[in-house]
Amino acid sequence: MKKQRQIAQKKVRPLFSEIDPSLINFASTDYLNLSIHPYVRKQGISYAIKWGSGLLPTRGLPSYELALRSTEELFAKLLGFETVTFYESDPYLLRHLSSLNERPILLQHSISKKTGTMHSLEDLLFLKKETQSILAVNDSLSFSALGTNGFGLMAGQPGIDILLGSFSKCFGSYVSFIATSKELKSALFEKIPALHKEQFISPIFLGMIDASIKLIPSMDSERKKLLKLNSTLFKTLQKIGFEPIKTKAPFVSLTISESAELKKLGLHLSDHSFIASPSPGGITFFPNTNLSEKNIFELQKSFASYRADLHVEAL
Repeated sequence: MKKQRQIAQKKVRPLFSEIDPSLINFASTDYLNLSIHPYVRKQGISYAIKWGSGLLPTRGLPSYELALRSTEELFAKLLGFETVTFYESDPYLLRHLSSLNERPILLQHSISKKTGTMHSLEDLLFLKKETQSILAVNDSLSFSALGTNGFGLMAGQPGIDILLGSFSKCFGSYVSFIATSKELKSALFEKIPALHKEQFISPIFLGMIDASIKLIPSMDSERKKLLKLNSTLFKTLQKIGFEPIKTKAPFVSLTISESAELKKLGLHLSDHSFIASPSPGGITFFPNTNLSEKNIFELQKSFASYRADLHVEAL
């Protein structure tokens, strides 16, 4: 069996060429590089071998149903909620709902991707009380990087009725999650048919999710490295004349109002083998533990040449 597997592996050829190793990626929200972690990969492959790698109605297999439930229950406990439901990612899942159990829904992100601004939980809880709302918070951008044991800013926080997140930020899967009470889960399933797509979650992603949630609490040293890189990046951008927005987010945002300048900067970075995350009115740099201070120094040199080009154009 081992010999047959080795022969099969030799015959496998990639569909795409390998990523250029010279590229320096400041656009990845895989802060801790879980997508390439040996344990996460191994667990994903193990689940795929056992239950298949396709998007099949795998809940028809009792053993897979048990594995899925076990991971959901463990994750719910780690997040501090009664239940967790994995489902096929849809960022607008709750936006179509104006109310739930006859109460309005207050939907907010814990961190703004555009600015890195963190929304105060106290303010959200005050607004929830004033409007008698159900508070739903999307905590995807802090998951794995911030909060108790790395499970995000809102994990275990009292007063949050629905916690939303996505594993697409960690390792590029299409799976999101909803953590809530049993009562609200029942109401959500009744209101949103899309949640029933959870039965189609691929085993390979379930294996990676299971491995990730077990790894994240033990990755304190990686989170410290991430925050140190973030601080260095912030100071570097300040040093070369930019005005990054000061926040406690695990990334750094620049506001650039002129669309022509934003486009020019994006092209310059691309020409110098840097990838960042553009958005209307700005650009965001996401450090991750695969980067180093040397990479930030190289970014600084690239920006220096960008400034020099602007000066030449002005003349």
